[in-house]
Amino acid sequence: MSHQSLTGVFGLFILSAVIILVGIAGCGSSASAPSNITYAQTNMVVAVGTAVTTNTPTVTGTVTTWSISPSLPAGLVFSTANGSISGTPTAALPITTYTITATNSGGSTKTTIQITVNGLAAPSGLSYPQTAIVATVGQAIATDTPSVTGTVTTWSVSPALPTGLIFGTGNGAISGTPTAASAQATYTVTATNSGGSTEATVQVTVNAAVVPPSALSYPQTTISGTVGQAIATDTPSVTGSVTSWSVNPAMPAGVTFSTTTGVISGTPSATSPQTTYTITAGNAGGSTQATVTITVNAASAGLSTFQAASVEIGQPDFMSSSGNQTPAANTLRYPVGSPVVGNGVLYISDNQNNRILGFNSVPTSNHASADFVLGQTSFAYNGSGSQADQLYNPETLRVSGGKLFAVDRGNARILIWNTLPTTTAAAADVVVGQSTFGISTTACTNSTLSHPDSVEVAGGKLIVTDTQNNRVLIWNTIPTTNGAAADVVLGQGDFTHCAVNDDAQTGNYSSASTARTVYEPQGVWSDGTRLIVSDTYNYRVLIWNTIPTTNFKPADLVLGQADFTHNMYNDDNQDGISDATPSARTVFNPTAVDSDGTQLFLVDIGNNRVLIWKTIPTASFTPADMVLGQGDFTHSTVNDDNQDGSQDANCSARTLYVPNGVYAYGGQLFVSDAWNSRVLIF
Repeated sequence: MSHQSLTGVFGLFILSAVIILVGIAGCGSSASAPSNITYAQTNMVVAVGTAVTTNTPTVTGTVTTWSISPSLPAGLVFSTANGSISGTPTAALPITTYTITATNSGGSTKTTIQITVNGLAAPSGLSYPQTAIVATVGQAIATDTPSVTGTVTTWSVSPALPTGLIFGTGNGAISGTPTAASAQATYTVTATNSGGSTEATVQVTVNAAVVPPSALSYPQTTISGTVGQAIATDTPSVTGSVTSWSVNPAMPAGVTFSTTTGVISGTPSATSPQTTYTITAGNAGGSTQATVTITVNAASAGLSTFQAASVEIGQPDFMSSSGNQTPAANTLRYPVGSPVVGNGVLYISDNQNNRILGFNSVPTSNHASADFVLGQTSFAYNGSGSQADQLYNPETLRVSGGKLFAVDRGNARILIWNTLPTTTAAAADVVVGQSTFGISTTACTNSTLSHPDSVEVAGGKLIVTDTQNNRVLIWNTIPTTNGAAADVVLGQGDFTHCAVNDDAQTGNYSSASTARTVYEPQGVWSDGTRLIVSDTYNYRVLIWNTIPTTNFKPADLVLGQADFTHNMYNDDNQDGISDATPSARTVFNPTAVDSDGTQLFLVDIGNNRVLIWKTIPTASFTPADMVLGQGDFTHSTVNDDNQDGSQDANCSARTLYVPNGVYAYGGQLFVSDAWNSRVLIF
């Protein structure tokens, strides 16, 4: 054999060997068949209508297809992705064996499980909370919803319910409003499913409609009682049957109302303003009402704690307090700020009516009518504006040197009339806080204001609480031209800082007060020597023994707090936490302040009272001597004549509701009882 032939034979041998080796290698990489299928539940016993717990198998090896034989019971689902069994069976089926096969390219493995589907169990234990319903024509019954054990697929009732009542075929509830009378009858309710049923009975009676009572009346429709003296028994008459009696509001202390007969009797034990009481007599068919007006009188005392006012302005009587009256010559709507008298003329700021009412003399009887009005062209109007003859929420008034000074808060200005106005719509002559009439901007400069609350004129100076700029401005002379700049500022180091309690003058708010900072001061009084300022939201009153002539001067004394660093309201023990009740030396949002030169009067607005010191205090934290608006120093509720700690239905001659002005003049004390929309004269 030639060399070339040997070489060819050898090459074929090598090629055959390679092919054999490749084949052997290929056979070695074939997939192994899955094995060891195991289910958590191999004998599943389930019930129709109940979801099964998913039964997911474990298996050794890779599975590319899953199959089961025979098909699962209706409602159950076999996953061809992972062999799991889930779902909710919908039909009963006896025990059946199912073969599950897991396959891949290398082969397959099998296992079996058994499944039994039981049918629904019959419902049981059907019951109703109301087994005897007594209804009335025209009145809806309380829905009677049953309870039952098991699944219910259908509900039925026999016989049909009375007309107007509804049977819920979805839940068996009985509801509705009967429209016709029906004798007592027994109704059988059946709850059913494929496994059986259960029953319960309910009795229903529908009575004819009840005729409501009518024509309720009392022989005494107006009762005037006196403390300590029994009133004549007031027995009502009424047509029809009455099952309940009620009265609103509650009767005066000591007066009794019978919830059985509606009779009014008893002996009043405390004064009570004239109040209208509504009595209601009712039954299942409806009700009827009548009113009785009762006043309990007591002899008035002299100027003392809880004294009754002698005259009111702005309301028809002492029990009235409407703040939504139509503007008229004898109405007020939230008078805020202190009134004033000049040349015998009484001026009152009618805040929400944007006007000042002028009375040619101080009224001596209730509900007096004003003689002229400022800020409006007639008593019937109450619009706002910023011209010289217009106002926007006026507040405190002062008279000095034959001039009238008015805080026009909403326009951020002080108005000055160079002569006391006595005619309607008289225009002011000078404006402070604005450069001219007709504008109402706010800013923090030496000639601008931000919602001032009070003004004082003393010792030839004009003093203004520039409330929302957190400062007090002082003009050393009375301005005679518009937009005059102030000379001194208290509460701030200069005229460009206006932050709350800004002792460090960083321009930032601080909750910490000092002897020279303020937080929205609202009241001011001076006799030309001393200066007293209500530092409203530091819950204190600051006293300077002399009117400061330099900026940022610290006060000398403080009322309402024991020192200058405490500033919590009604904090008698000075622990920094407000007490449950006020005291004679604490305050809650003090506002207007005034003095007759001897006594000091302070409106403590948050405690709905006026505090009176018999002499102007010379030491800090001095307690007040008397209080108006409350029976003692620990009560603070609005319009609480009987001092039970709850607001009465009406105000009285001695109660207050957010007072916001005080003025001493001619032996009388005027109090602006703002939220009762009246001014009281004591």
